[in-house]
Amino acid sequence: PDRVSFNTVMNAWSKSDSPHGPEQCKLWLSQMRQLAERTDMVDCLSPDIFTFNTVIDAYAKRGEGAEAEAMLKEMSEVGVRPDIVSFNSALGGWAKSDVDDAPDQCKRLLSEMYELAQEYKELTPNCISYKAVIEAYKDSGRNEEAQQFVKRRQNVLSSRRQRRRR
Repeated sequence: PDRVSFNTVMNAWSKSDSPHGPEQCKLWLSQMRQLAERTDMVDCLSPDIFTFNTVIDAYAKRGEGAEAEAMLKEMSEVGVRPDIVSFNSALGGWAKSDVDDAPDQCKRLLSEMYELAQEYKELTPNCISYKAVIEAYKDSGRNEEAQQFVKRRQNVLSSRRQRRRR
């Protein structure tokens, strides 16, 4: 087996309706790493961005925001730089979660994205990022805060447009 084989199995678990999908993805990730170490096949078995994004997505689809974000951190720790898909999936996990502070977690993660985007422009939050934050507010019944968030975003966009015209 190689990275593609492992990623394909993890992707199937991620997309499945099984409540055990995320745990299965994480188990396969662990097996992948162990095999890479035992066989000295690090080049063709090391997890890549697709591997981690698949596991993050498995957690996110099931509303397990904390676990999705933990995988986001883990991928950074092992030297795989997250991309916009990684962050948006983690944001989506928080948005779908039923924890009371989901909107706050989304805003915190969005702030991290802005900070990282100073160095890596491709991590600049996009409409999917903002949609996740708004959905988190909506699903938490914090509609007024969702409106304030949208208004602040509109103001930021308006000021950017004005600066470009100058």
